[in-house]
Amino acid sequence: SRLDQATRRQWRQERDMVAVQVEAIAGMLEGLATRVQEDAGWTVGEVPAAAWERLRKKGLQVLSLSVEQDGEHWGEALAEISPCSAKANCWQELAGILKDHLAQDFHPAARQCLYREGDEVCRIRLYPMLRFRLALGVAVAPREGNDTPGDSYAICPLPDGRMALILSDGMGTGPDAARESQAAVKLMTELLQAGFSGEVAVRTVNAALILQKPEERFTTIDLAIVDLYTGEAAFIKVGAPPGFVGRSRRVGIIQADSLPAGIVKDIIVSTSSRLLVPGDYIVMATDGVHDAHPDGGRELWLAGLLQETTDVHPRELADLILGLASQRPVRDDQAVLVARLEEN
Repeated sequence: SRLDQATRRQWRQERDMVAVQVEAIAGMLEGLATRVQEDAGWTVGEVPAAAWERLRKKGLQVLSLSVEQDGEHWGEALAEISPCSAKANCWQELAGILKDHLAQDFHPAARQCLYREGDEVCRIRLYPMLRFRLALGVAVAPREGNDTPGDSYAICPLPDGRMALILSDGMGTGPDAARESQAAVKLMTELLQAGFSGEVAVRTVNAALILQKPEERFTTIDLAIVDLYTGEAAFIKVGAPPGFVGRSRRVGIIQADSLPAGIVKDIIVSTSSRLLVPGDYIVMATDGVHDAHPDGGRELWLAGLLQETTDVHPRELADLILGLASQRPVRDDQAVLVARLEEN
């Protein structure tokens, strides 16, 4: 009926409005990270002109480069580089040149290019004397019949040698769900990079989504933050299915009972933590993956697979999980994120 069509049209407009509002909040936070870092006592040291010249000769289009300094000690380095679509070893070149000119080792949180199609710039964060790093793997697929997956993710190096892994499942499937989950992930990323805790970031996203009626707005948030100096991993799950932490053939389940973000104002944010050692891995997956083999138990099939799969690179493991989850008709968007702790 015309009334139904008008209602659906209004619902879509309100849905788009929330995504725009969340994106606007994220944009307001872009400059906050710098101010927070300045308050911490670090200053921005001067990068030698010779280092800039070497970067230019390497063909790296460095838009900005700053290195923290506290007296004689150099801290984290943050660079923005024009995207090369993962064709160059930017972090390796940058780390090598900084070491030569500043006499200090610098390490990335992951020895993989984190560029994603559509990124306007590549942001590279390097850390001094970093003990660990993460090897990463991601696999994403849309629901059968759709071209755009509604699940979104982010892999985000944070200040103080931490790495954030974010997975979000938007309401429904397809482009609308994608825009909703992408907006939530972007806001989460900006908040975490600005120095806010995971709990504060989750509550802020929930407040942004609650602007609309509860039955019309929600998204899951699956967050892991790994400290690459200590190996400690903190987990927050808001409406997200269980995740896994594996060590050899032993698999632990990370789970929490909570509603997705955007349903209730007083959201319950429960956190848990694990101390990882080199070789341990984290597996995060959305509902579309968990529900792929209901006959074997929602989580049991994944846990069983992980117990039998060892010494596999996270990229291969993510592809394997998604491949097995896609053997039956895909009735929901699917996303898998795998990270393994390695020693530098």
